[in-house]
Amino acid sequence: MCPVKKHLVKVEALPEDKWKDEPGVVIVDAYAERWRKKKELEAEVKGVEGELDGIRAAAIAFAEKEGVQVIAGTEAKLRVTGKERVVSPGKGTEEREALERELRAAGVWDEVAMLDPFALEKAVTEGKWGPEVNEQLKAFVSTEKRYTVTLKEESG
Repeated sequence: MCPVKKHLVKVEALPEDKWKDEPGVVIVDAYAERWRKKKELEAEVKGVEGELDGIRAAAIAFAEKEGVQVIAGTEAKLRVTGKERVVSPGKGTEEREALERELRAAGVWDEVAMLDPFALEKAVTEGKWGPEVNEQLKAFVSTEKRYTVTLKEESG
């Protein structure tokens, strides 16, 4: 029997009074309850994060205006420090390609280039480089089984 429908057929055959006691049903009900609770909490967290962003902006503006790094509260202090940061062009842009050409020309590309694990996984999984390269990579990479559990709410 198809693994997608096997449990559905099994529980549909149960009498209503036994349905909720079936171990799979208990697992799904517990998962669904926690999933809904998590979604509610995530929505609450988003709201609080929005409030914090506003307060953070106000703290930065205050510290800049007053020329301070520490702002005192009644039970806490905020340390506000700024730091200049180098920002590079986004991946896939013409500017990024030009920057990479400059780094290669300067002979420093190897110092800043990094392995992209997601691109490597995709290339190996899809056999992009052929069996010879995949065989050579076996000494460095392995496979592991990852599970995805997705809740589908019943409508109605």
